[in-house]
Amino acid sequence: MKLRHVRAVAVCALVVVVLTGARRGGDGGCDDDHDSSGSSGGSGGVDVVETTIPPLPTESVTTAAPTPDAPSTKKPKGKVTSAKGEVRIVGCVVEKATASSGTITFKYEVTNRNTVMAADYRATLASVDPDGTLRAEGLVIQSQIAPGATWPGETRGSYVVGAGQKAPSAGSCKVGEITKTNVPAPG
Repeated sequence: MKLRHVRAVAVCALVVVVLTGARRGGDGGCDDDHDSSGSSGGSGGVDVVETTIPPLPTESVTTAAPTPDAPSTKKPKGKVTSAKGEVRIVGCVVEKATASSGTITFKYEVTNRNTVMAADYRATLASVDPDGTLRAEGLVIQSQIAPGATWPGETRGSYVVGAGQKAPSAGSCKVGEITKTNVPAPG
């Protein structure tokens, strides 16, 4: 019998003795000979059973799981640029649908000037009158633009022509706020 089996039997015996409350004279534990009044009779002493469990043998079997790489705090080598100038309007088409409203199609390009990091972009494109009145707005959302890549797209915005107003002009289109989030390049 191996040492671990002997130890298991000793532990089981100890558990049985402790849980059953075995007493000298056989009048303790789980017997049904006692009434429910709580009187136990018999010799009244409790046996203390001491069991020494030998230590486990130390074997030099080690199975180390591979540890995942810790997140790197190093900055990537190469250039990571700001968003300024990376979203640009390449076309602005004003379409008048009715006498009082219309649509502007903003054609744009997003160029990621980073050399090592891909980037996600969120930008607003707007048609603004010379007095600063916002006439129409479009939203740009582009994800995972690879380093050095240019991505074309288009978005639309609606406008309303109020009393005394003209439709916005194609020259009124501007890039608004740009948010660029650098992300690890795929692959």
